Amino acid sequence: MFTNFSPTYLLIVQKKKSESTLCSASIAHKHIFNSIVDSMLRSGVLSLVRCHSNVAKRSFKSSSVVSAPVLLDKVSRSTVLPQLSEGGWKMVDGRDAIKKNYVFTDFVEAFDFMTRVAVEAEKVNHHPEWFNVYNRVDVTLATHDCGGLSQLDVNMARKMDELSQKKK
Repeated sequence: MFTNFSPTYLLIVQKKKSESTLCSASIAHKHIFNSIVDSMLRSGVLSLVRCHSNVAKRSFKSSSVVSAPVLLDKVSRSTVLPQLSEGGWKMVDGRDAIKKNYVFTDFVEAFDFMTRVAVEAEKVNHHPEWFNVYNRVDVTLATHDCGGLSQLDVNMARKMDELSQKKK
């Protein structure tokens, strides 16, 4: 792709665990390079980047990938909302969001659930609104970047339901 020059930055772009593509870019300014890579990560073009440079070193985790979220369309809503409803998720009155109340045996179990959810939320950079009292965890999901429900919320709801079933 790029040849015959001394790169300022060397990127190893990994789209899948088994595939890596080596790219080099001769960009003189670190802030321009960072801006380009950030844009590529947000658009989903890159899934994992390792940057090597004698000028600057920067690492991106796969969790750095952020696609611009979009509101769920009517067709998607008609498919996923009934499924989530069967699992106890409900629409929030006056808001494009879903909510669910989880009840656990005790505080430790509730807090364990919240900790496991927090780890997963960090991986995808999508964090729930929640409230905890003793053995209860009340959750609301909405994507602030698009002003309502997105696929991120659906995925997080499913992940939370899965994690609520797992015991230590």
